[in-house]
Amino acid sequence: MVDSVHRTQMNTMSKENFIKFFEKSSRDRGLNEKLKTISVPDQLVELGKTEGFDFLSSRLMMPLTL
Repeated sequence: MVDSVHRTQMNTMSKENFIKFFEKSSRDRGLNEKLKTISVPDQLVELGKTEGFDFLSSRLMMPLTL
């Protein structure tokens, strides 16, 4: 049960960080240019980390619901 709760919290945090990352990219021209060079999910995760956002590549393949 604890693992399930922890996983749900991590997924929620990951989704929130992913959304915040893309909100930042809409305001940051340099970040937006870097996004144009991304070709695989792991590169997106690494770019997110360098910008201070932590999200999982496994979540990138799932639909986002706001």
